[in-house]
Amino acid sequence: MFNHLLSLLIWLPVVGAVPVLLAGAARPNLARWLSLLVAVLAFVASLFLLLQYHPDAGGMQLTESYLWIASWSVHYGLAVDGISVALIVMTTFVGILGVEQARDHVGVRGVDREGGSARETGRDRGRGTARRRGHARQVTGHAAEGVDGRARDLQLQRAAARDLTDRHRLGG
Repeated sequence: MFNHLLSLLIWLPVVGAVPVLLAGAARPNLARWLSLLVAVLAFVASLFLLLQYHPDAGGMQLTESYLWIASWSVHYGLAVDGISVALIVMTTFVGILGVEQARDHVGVRGVDREGGSARETGRDRGRGTARRRGHARQVTGHAAEGVDGRARDLQLQRAAARDLTDRHRLGG
């Protein structure tokens, strides 16, 4: 049917990444749709691979081998066996799921969906948002300690390290 299917499965995502990168931040919607298109095309190609593989034959199948660098006798070679075919189909399917999941969670570069900076994470994001909005934030438990709690933890870790060093020096 198609003699270069394995090469297509390798190079399609690589070549498909170029227009996605070129669309980039200027047109994030286009980049998202292009990445989904490339992932779906790779999955469809892997289904053709599944159809071409003959499990009864066993061994390596759909072999491709090309002389790449003649002066060093370097070859570009590809082949699949039964487990490889299953893993390739699974990988291309998970690629679609990954692109779809990223579409829901990745916002415009530098800003998350809640309006916070991309550098803010976890508890810091909530504090930054509260400060920007001018709200006082009530926090309970360990989060209330904030920076002071982290500084105290660092001091305790340093004290424990000094204690271990002193014990080692004294031989005990």
